[in-house]
Amino acid sequence: MPGKKDVFTARVEPVSSPFVRVLQPGCLVETPGTAPGSTTPMPHPVYCHSRKKSSGTPHIGWVRADCKHQQGCGRLLRTNFGVLAARLIPGVGNACYNPRARVLWRVLALSVFSSMVESLRMSLTEEQRAEIAAHGQETFSTRRPTVAALEAMLYTLHEVLDHGFVRVIDYMGDDAAIVQAARVSYGRGTRKVSEDAGLIRYLMRHRHSSPFEMCEIKFHVKLPIFVARQWIRHRMASVNEYSARYSILDSEFYLPDTAHMAAQSDVNRQGRGEVLAPQAAAEVLDILREDAIRTYRNYERMLDGENGYGLARELGRINLTLNTYTQWYWKIDLHNLMHFLALRIDPHAQYEIRVYAEAMLKILHAWVPTTAAAFEEYRRGAVTFSASMLAVVRRMLAGEAVEQAGSGLSRREWDEMMAILKSPTA
Repeated sequence: MPGKKDVFTARVEPVSSPFVRVLQPGCLVETPGTAPGSTTPMPHPVYCHSRKKSSGTPHIGWVRADCKHQQGCGRLLRTNFGVLAARLIPGVGNACYNPRARVLWRVLALSVFSSMVESLRMSLTEEQRAEIAAHGQETFSTRRPTVAALEAMLYTLHEVLDHGFVRVIDYMGDDAAIVQAARVSYGRGTRKVSEDAGLIRYLMRHRHSSPFEMCEIKFHVKLPIFVARQWIRHRMASVNEYSARYSILDSEFYLPDTAHMAAQSDVNRQGRGEVLAPQAAAEVLDILREDAIRTYRNYERMLDGENGYGLARELGRINLTLNTYTQWYWKIDLHNLMHFLALRIDPHAQYEIRVYAEAMLKILHAWVPTTAAAFEEYRRGAVTFSASMLAVVRRMLAGEAVEQAGSGLSRREWDEMMAILKSPTA
């Protein structure tokens, strides 16, 4: 890359050379996207890709325990319990080239450490964290407006769930850019801060969205596939996802905490009800874990050209469970980001996507604090009444005792309205 010393990118996909160049500390990985030729660079410690050795067959998930990203390191060991085992069992890394030893090692790892997968969390090594921090120390002069609070968050991982994260890659605009666009002015700071805040609140209150669309932000997100399928429903964004057609997915799976292991709700067809009993929750967790491990083991076997079937990656991936983690770059303007947050931070949203929205809401407050305050006031903290509901409220304010039967509202509408009116935070 121009202007970067000792930094190079390496594409990992079927058309690459028989041996992909080894990535040295400090490099970037050019990750394949969903379309041929589409790539996105990201720091190597954030995401390790599959590699190929001289025979041309993919490396299916193993590496020597002493691997420091040196050439000829062996096979990448992606499973968390495997990393631990590699440190505890001497010589296991050097046995990775022996097929018989590899089978014995796999059986040993699964039998001894599978019960520990639940407690292991996505935590980067100190070396990896230091490398990301070094990227964050790089500075570039610019004539564009910047936000100090958000600048401090760049290259910072906000960990979500057990293996996921959100981090800010880039952004454009700030609170002043919204005001400037609304006034179609040519300068900055021509109004008092209080007047700027009043204008932003007016724009938010009356849903004038265009000025908010002038600001954009780009995230790097790691999330389970089933969360990604919900997320992608928000179509007003640019997305480039890690492609399992070109690369091999890591063996990382989302396993819910027992506190979130709940039965189907009796009143909400797409929600949860009472938390399962401890014994039932433990049994369900075992099923989720065992299914994820088994399907990934079959995934490795299907892709392995030496001891398996050499199946195409685009076919092998279809067997993986929906709790497998994927990653993407997600760029969106401020208006649509707030729409995403308004829906996904709602208590009725699924917990697994809501925690991502909560992390991104903190980023919103750091980026555009005045806009975020208006969002809390007029979007997140506000409610909407239908015309019929508003008519009922007016009758109540006039002193009339209104019952559901004579309100003109359905039972569900009536219950929703009364829940809002009786809520202490409404």
